[in-house]
Amino acid sequence: MLNTKDIRNIAIVAHVDHGKTSLVDQLLRQADALTRRESTQRLVMDCNAQEQERGITILSKVTAIDWKGVRINIIDTPGHADFGGEVERVIDMANAVLVIVDAVEGPMPQTRFVAQKAINKGLKLLVAVNKVDRPEAQPEKAIDQLYDLFVTLGADCEQLDFPAVSCSAKEAFAYDAFGEVNTENGMTPLLDMLVNNVASPTVMDEKEPVIQIHQLDYSEYLGLIGIGRVISGSFHRGQKVAVNAPGEDARFCQIKEVYHQQGLSRVAVDYGVAGDIIALTGISDIAISDIVTSRGNHVELEALEIDTPTVSVKFSVNDSPFSGQEGKVLQSRELAERLYLEASHNVSLHVTEAEEAGVYEVSGRGELHLGVLIESMRREGYEFSVSRPTILMKSDAGETQEPYEKCYVDCANEFMGKVIEEMAYRKAQFEHSQPLDNSHQRLLFLGPKRGLLGIRHTLLSLTEGSASIHKEDVGYGKKIVGDIGCRREGVLVSNGIGKALIYSLSSLQERGRLMINHGDQVYQGQIIGAASNDTDLWVNCRQGKNLVRMWRTVADKNYAMKAIMNFSLEQALTWINSDELIEVTPKAIRLRKAMYSY
Repeated sequence: MLNTKDIRNIAIVAHVDHGKTSLVDQLLRQADALTRRESTQRLVMDCNAQEQERGITILSKVTAIDWKGVRINIIDTPGHADFGGEVERVIDMANAVLVIVDAVEGPMPQTRFVAQKAINKGLKLLVAVNKVDRPEAQPEKAIDQLYDLFVTLGADCEQLDFPAVSCSAKEAFAYDAFGEVNTENGMTPLLDMLVNNVASPTVMDEKEPVIQIHQLDYSEYLGLIGIGRVISGSFHRGQKVAVNAPGEDARFCQIKEVYHQQGLSRVAVDYGVAGDIIALTGISDIAISDIVTSRGNHVELEALEIDTPTVSVKFSVNDSPFSGQEGKVLQSRELAERLYLEASHNVSLHVTEAEEAGVYEVSGRGELHLGVLIESMRREGYEFSVSRPTILMKSDAGETQEPYEKCYVDCANEFMGKVIEEMAYRKAQFEHSQPLDNSHQRLLFLGPKRGLLGIRHTLLSLTEGSASIHKEDVGYGKKIVGDIGCRREGVLVSNGIGKALIYSLSSLQERGRLMINHGDQVYQGQIIGAASNDTDLWVNCRQGKNLVRMWRTVADKNYAMKAIMNFSLEQALTWINSDELIEVTPKAIRLRKAMYSY
């Protein structure tokens, strides 16, 4: 049976695109933890289709490798702020945190967020400076900046005495950051650092089995799966246990199977021992913070913090004239079942029934968090409508408050005026600027989340795609009066049903920017473009050229179409107004007016 002293639990954290998943990928290959089929894939930890397409980690995952007789449980965490709740929960299962920083960019906003969590919990800090193979890399500067950041965040002397390696996940090498450059040993120096500098897990003295659930997963065959680190004792298949939830009476059940990770696979084991990170099945109503222990044993542990949702949208059945033509799942009952199933294991997501019949309010951490759910459902064949996101307020001592965010914008000097003007319109206050080089600045703004919805797409348009935008939640503040961040342009709305024709579209494109092409089917109330002014225009896009039996002395006009607007799901969510909806089907995303009789 596995010995607790031979276990290391390590969480890997970093800012978006600093190479967490790529680095874990190389560690798995170095330790020969992948099967022959898995070894042919890139970024094997991003197994979700949307993770591969978006190039980000959405769900935190646990993998494990064996290195020199030691089992290393590695927790890969998301780097995007919308999935920060995943980081906060799973970091409690670790005894140390490996902070990865880009050798070119240095510490970024999300680096600060996750490092603060690790320092507050007193975890051991380790550092890996990634992407040192890039010509402009400055690993020494990145380590100095990270040291200054740790000091600012209140790290103690032991945490500041961190070991560090320089590495390249792309080229698969690592070496001691404070020693000579040596790229011949692969990722061995990084693995040795994890084994030699991280202590084995601390466990309780008692022999009774105790585990607290930090993460949930779901399987069509096994149901809900509870994941956590064993605090004391051991768990085995068929064991009769008690589940203690904060403020509730104990529930009695039986464990069906015990699993732990081996590479990318979840493997059934005879015993889940103290200190190891395991998964339990058979507990149908298990939840985050639940304590699983033997019957008759009473244990009290501090409940885990779960990020409260700040943004909500309304899901409803699709009632447009094109309803049922592209999707397979249309009924309100099936829509509700799918949403409640998602909320059962995605604990940062809340689902409630709205006042309107057949409408469900879904709350999450941000537009990307909700966009991932919507995209997953449309790929599963669901067809539904979604409203514009609304911000969830809270009341404190009779005063209404709303969530605020810090927004970091890296842009060229020539675009600074446009960026500051746009942020001022959204009621975001300019805090300060920091020069990055002779031609670029990092601007910091503080503003209400209500105004910063969809800011990424807007700023990329203003800066010709060159800006880098990062946001960070900072809590609640005084609510600002008035509408903020609403669209400043009207829309072009189809006044009938039929096929859009180029004869009409060529003249309509002079009134705004179109979203449809020649031959697309449209219906009455569908939004087909953005107007040039702030007024909604109902237009006929189905009129064709009148054909008459007469000779013309001049050639017919050449009807040319300009480039059309293409919105991603997240862009559409924040572009529409409160009186509009997004029609989501497996084949299309359409915008339409909400209240209109077809």
